[in-house]
Amino acid sequence: MKIQEMRDNLINAEFAAMIQESCTNHVQPGVIDALVSQPMAGIYLFQLREPVDWQHAADRETTLKTMYLTMPLTWVNATALHQFRAIERIGLIGRSPADLYGDLLDESSQSWFQLFELGELRQEVKIIRHDQTSAWMMIDSVCLYNEHGQLIGVLAIQIDISRQRQSESELRDSRDLYRLLTEFSLDTVWRYNVQRNALTYVSPAVTQLLGYPVADALRLSHRELTDPYQRPHLLDLFGQYLERFLRYGEQPLHPYLELQLQHRDGHPVWSEIAYRFRLNEQKELELIGSARNIEDRKKHESRILYLSYHDQMTHLYNRHFYSAELQRLDVPRNLPIAMILSDINGLKATNDIFGHTTGDTLLIAYADILRQACRADDIIARIGGDEFIVLLPNTGQEQVMMIRDRIMQLIDQKKLAQSVLSVSCGIAVKTLPDQIFAEQFIKAEEEMYHQKMRDRRGFERRLATHIRQQLAIRDPREKERSERIGQICQQLAVQSGLTREEIRLAGLAGRLHDIGKIAIDQRILMKKEPLNDDDWREIQRHVEIGYQIAKNIHHYADVAEIILTHHERPDGLGYPRGLRQHEIPLISRMVSVAVAFDAMLHKKNMSSFQAMNELEKGAGSQFDPAVVALFRRFLAQSKPLKI
Repeated sequence: MKIQEMRDNLINAEFAAMIQESCTNHVQPGVIDALVSQPMAGIYLFQLREPVDWQHAADRETTLKTMYLTMPLTWVNATALHQFRAIERIGLIGRSPADLYGDLLDESSQSWFQLFELGELRQEVKIIRHDQTSAWMMIDSVCLYNEHGQLIGVLAIQIDISRQRQSESELRDSRDLYRLLTEFSLDTVWRYNVQRNALTYVSPAVTQLLGYPVADALRLSHRELTDPYQRPHLLDLFGQYLERFLRYGEQPLHPYLELQLQHRDGHPVWSEIAYRFRLNEQKELELIGSARNIEDRKKHESRILYLSYHDQMTHLYNRHFYSAELQRLDVPRNLPIAMILSDINGLKATNDIFGHTTGDTLLIAYADILRQACRADDIIARIGGDEFIVLLPNTGQEQVMMIRDRIMQLIDQKKLAQSVLSVSCGIAVKTLPDQIFAEQFIKAEEEMYHQKMRDRRGFERRLATHIRQQLAIRDPREKERSERIGQICQQLAVQSGLTREEIRLAGLAGRLHDIGKIAIDQRILMKKEPLNDDDWREIQRHVEIGYQIAKNIHHYADVAEIILTHHERPDGLGYPRGLRQHEIPLISRMVSVAVAFDAMLHKKNMSSFQAMNELEKGAGSQFDPAVVALFRRFLAQSKPLKI
C-alpha cells in the first residue's frame, strides 16, 4: 500500500497530511514505502494528543510512561484488525500501547525507549488480542515528527510470526528431545561421513560401550573399531546396501548386523548395529546409526545353543548333535570311520542302591575318561541314559582298538567312594562308501551286549566286595560283627532243622543284614547323642537299600527279602512294612534275635544271661517266642560264647 492510498483511508485527513510531510522531512522515503507495501502485514498508527519534544524532555522516564499509557491508536488496516481479532475498527481505535501490549515492563520500556531514541525499531512483541489471547508479532515501527522535530506518533507494520515462533519452539523441543535421546540413551548413536572418512558425531554412551571418551572416539577410524577378519564381510554388506540406496533412495527397512567391536582395552564387545545411508545438507554421503551392547544376549544365545547340542550332566555332545554330525562325517573322505559304543554296567542298580547322585557321579567320571582317552577331533556323545558313542573319522580297526584299550585301562584305574565303574564296549569300522552306517552301529551294539553279559557276574562281585570294603573302612568292627551274627543265624538254622540251602542263606543273611548302611550318612551312624525322628527315618532306610543291593547282585538275590524284613516285629510295630507274626520270614526272625543279642553283649556290655533275659522280655512283641526259645537252647548247648 502506498502512502497516498493509506492517507485516503485515514480517519483524520489533516493528520494524514502531517504524516506525509513528516515522512518526507524526517524519515527516509524507502522506509515508509517498505512498511506500507506489505499486503499481508497489519499497519496501524498511534497519534499523540500533543506533540512531545523527546530530545529535550527533562524527565524521559515519566514522558515514556505517559506516552505508553495514553497514546491512542488512531488507524489500523484490515490485516491488523484480523491480527488483533477485532471485528471492526471501533474496537481498537483509541486503545493505548499498554492496552495492546500489557503493562510497561522493563523489557517493553527499553524497546520503546530505543524506538524514540533511534526513530525506528524492529522487534518481536507479544500482543494482547481483542479476545484476551496473545500472539507474537514482528513489528517494524517508525516515529513520526512534525516540522519542529517533535514526536507526534508512531507508524508500525506488524507480521504475525506466531506459527514461526511455534515452529521454532517445536524445533527447539525436537532438538532437545533428540539431544536427550542420544545423550542419555544406553545405545551409542553415531554419524559417519563416508566422503570424509570420519565420525562426525558419537553419543556419550560410547564410553560405556567401548571405553573411549567422546573426543577420543571421534578420532577413531573403522579399522580401529572392527576386527580385521570381519572387515571384508562388512564392506561387502555396506556396498550392497549403498547400491540399493543409490538406486532407490532411502529404504523403509534399515539393515541390522551383529559384530564384535574392539574395546579400548583390547577385548571384543558383541554389538548390534543398525544403520542407514543418507545425504546431509551438503549433499555428502553419510552413514547414521546406533550400536547396542548385546554381550548378555550373545552369552544367553550361546548357552541355549550349547544346551541344544550338549548333555547337561556330562557336557558331552547329545544325541541331537550326534545325529547331525554323523550326516556330516559320513562321507568318503573321512573313511575309515570307526565307532566305540559303550554302556555303563549296573547304572540302574547304582541309582537304586545309592541314589541318583551316585549314578550321576559314574556318568561324569566316565565322560572324563572318554575325553582323556580320545583325540581332539573325535566326536564323543552321550546318546542315552547309560549309553555313549565315540565317532572317530579316518580311524582304522587297529587304531580304534588301541583307543578302546586305553579307555578300559583308565576305567580300571578309577576309584570311586560309593560305587564301582564298570563299562562294556563294542566297536565297528566303516571302511567302504556303500556300507550302511546303521548296520555298523548294530554290529557295535551286539558286541557291546555280549561283553555286558560276560562282565555281569564280575561286576556284581566287584560291587559286593567294594561295599564290604567301604563298610569296613567306615567301621572296622563291622566285619567282625557281621561274621558273629552270621554264625549265630547259621547255628539257629541248624538248631531248627532247616535244609542245607536254608542254613547257607541264614548265614549269608546274618553277614549282609546291614549292608544297606553303606548309603546312610555316616554322621548319623556315628552319632553319640540320642537320634531325632529324622535320624531314625534315615537309618530305617538301610533295610530297603540293602534289599536293592541284594536284588541287583545275583549271588545275594535270595536273601534280599530277609534283609528287607529283619527289623519287622511280631506285634506289627517294626519296619518297613509293619508285618506281623508269620508274615515275617523265619530267617528274618532269627536275624532279628541275633542282632539284638550281639548288640546287648558288645554295645551295652551285658552278660549272656542278662541279654537272654532281655530277649525273653521282648518275646511275643519284639521277638518271635519260638526263636527266642530256640536261642535259649542254643546257648545252653554251646560253649561259653566269645561273641
